Amino acid sequence: MDINITDLCEHVIQGGALPNYCKLKNIKYSQVIKWLYADEDREQEYELALKARGEWFIQSILDELKTIALADIRDAYDESGNLLPVHQWPDHVAKIVQAVEVQEDFEGQGVMRKKVGETKRLKLWDKLKSIELLGKNLKLFKDQVEHTGQLSLEELVQASIDNPIPVMKLAPQVDAVEALPAPEEIKE
Repeated sequence: MDINITDLCEHVIQGGALPNYCKLKNIKYSQVIKWLYADEDREQEYELALKARGEWFIQSILDELKTIALADIRDAYDESGNLLPVHQWPDHVAKIVQAVEVQEDFEGQGVMRKKVGETKRLKLWDKLKSIELLGKNLKLFKDQVEHTGQLSLEELVQASIDNPIPVMKLAPQVDAVEALPAPEEIKE
């Protein structure tokens, strides 16, 4: 079996799954599992890789939010103000675009109809929502509720005496309870 624990762990840390690794290496998943858990050091290294992958995912999500929050849409246009072709967009611009809508503009009718231009609209991911999520993650925003006034325990007790909360009737009131026969007395 051609398995290298360092190679496997690097694959996992970068978001790869163990079954994908097995497919890449053309090795049966069950063989890799047996090999992995047959050695305590390999098992421990794999567990550390899984933990690092979790941290990698968190950091990747935060990086995506940061890209959306701080993006400058001007990078999607050339010096003349024309939208660049998609393949020329910098990575940070491509990440902030949710959709591109293209509408062709025509003049004339029938055989005289001629394309005179097109309108392109970019739909971007929500910048404000990204800023909000990043701010919450960094604990920049705190919801604060201010309470004013003072009540003493005596005032609360007196208020409950003066204005008692009615008790809800959970079951109908029963005046008497009939005795039920013992199980051996039940006749079928």
